[in-house]
Amino acid sequence: MVVSSDRAWEILYDVEQADLSHWGFTLYRTDYSPESEPRWARLIEEIEHKTFEEIFGKPFGTPLPQKPSRATEIRQELWEAFQTDFKSDKKLYDGMDLDQLRKMHLDEIQNEGAMVDVVDGEAEERPHKLRQMFVFLVADTDVLTTGLDEGWVKVVDAKYKAEEYFVKPNQRGFVQSYWGWWKIAIGVSHNLWARMGEDLEIDQIAPRSNNGAQTVVWRGEGYWAA
Repeated sequence: MVVSSDRAWEILYDVEQADLSHWGFTLYRTDYSPESEPRWARLIEEIEHKTFEEIFGKPFGTPLPQKPSRATEIRQELWEAFQTDFKSDKKLYDGMDLDQLRKMHLDEIQNEGAMVDVVDGEAEERPHKLRQMFVFLVADTDVLTTGLDEGWVKVVDAKYKAEEYFVKPNQRGFVQSYWGWWKIAIGVSHNLWARMGEDLEIDQIAPRSNNGAQTVVWRGEGYWAA
């Protein structure tokens, strides 16, 4: 697969409008066992290689044309602006669960001023183009064993609150189908970034699961009605 020049341009446009220098998600590592070390290094490499392959439709390291077409130039700009913020600090993240990571992530981006603008003394939430900042990736024990071999990492909704999706006993005929995280194929973060720029809420994008067992690996296909 190759990223269309239109999609690449849309991502770059959103990044520019949000006054960002790059696009990409934060990835937290929570497994620091000795056996995880080489697999963490492999995951970093896999993300780089597979993202390149997704953008250009060519194996990583393939020389790019010296006189590229305009479409290829746009893809090159997309590749150059790609950056995963790898968070690996045993003292901070070792063994953290998803709820703990959510709190830390929200605190961090709030401290960076990413959540609000101050207009006339009032705090206002910034435009939807920054909603991508409320999603992050996780490399826990599952990811650094099974996930790495199968080609996926976990993507997490930072603003997920279980009580907002829990189905009460009197709600007959309803089942909880969104759990605040799911599996995403390594290298397709551009699809998630672009989807979130289409005025879609994160729970409209995530694959559905009636029992919390995430069996589907999301590659950018479609979206679900809220």
